[in-house]
Amino acid sequence: MKSKVLLLNSDGNPVDWINQEDAILYHVLEKVLYQIGPEDQFTFRGGHNRISNQQSVVSTAPIIAVHGTTMDRTYKVPPISNQILFQRDNFTCAYCGRRFSANQLTRDHVMPRSRGGPDKWNNIVASCKYHNNMKDNLTLAEFGRPLQFAPYTPTFAEFLFLRQPVASLPIQTQYLLDFFPQESRIKQRALEWI
Repeated sequence: MKSKVLLLNSDGNPVDWINQEDAILYHVLEKVLYQIGPEDQFTFRGGHNRISNQQSVVSTAPIIAVHGTTMDRTYKVPPISNQILFQRDNFTCAYCGRRFSANQLTRDHVMPRSRGGPDKWNNIVASCKYHNNMKDNLTLAEFGRPLQFAPYTPTFAEFLFLRQPVASLPIQTQYLLDFFPQESRIKQRALEWI
C-alpha cells in the first residue's frame, strides 16, 4: 500500500490523508506553508527541460500544512463505518471479549434502534454474529450480559489513525498522537506502530 501524506490546516490540525500526487500538486501551486519530516520522503521526477535538459524534481514530506485549508475537523464527530468501529473496538466482541476477523463481526446497538437507540458512536459496539443474534433487540439488562468495554466517540485524530493504521508512517502516527485524548483506548496500539 502506497503511503499517504497527512494534510494539516494552517493551525497544524489534522485534516485528512491525501495521496502523494495531491501533496506534490500543493507544492507546485505553492500552497504548502510548512512540512514536518524528511522533505524528500516522497520524490517525483518529471520531464526534462528542452533548453537546459534538467529534469524537474518535486519532493514532499510525510506531513504538510497547506494554506487555504481552513476546515478544522479537530472537534468534528467522525462518520460511522463498520471498518472504523471494528478497529476502534480492536476487532473484539463487546459481549464475549474474544477477537474476530472483520467478516465475523457486526455492528450492535447497545440500546436497540427498535427501542429508540440512536445510531451514534456512544451506542454502538462491535459484536460477534453469535452474540448479536442472541441479544437481538434486548436491552443490556434484559440480555443479562454486561459489556466488556464501553462505547465511545473517537476523536478526529483517532479516526484518521484508524483509517490508515498500517500505512501511516511513524512520524505521522506520532503527530496524530498529540491530538489523542489522555484516556484513549487506541493510544497503546498507535504507540506500537512507532
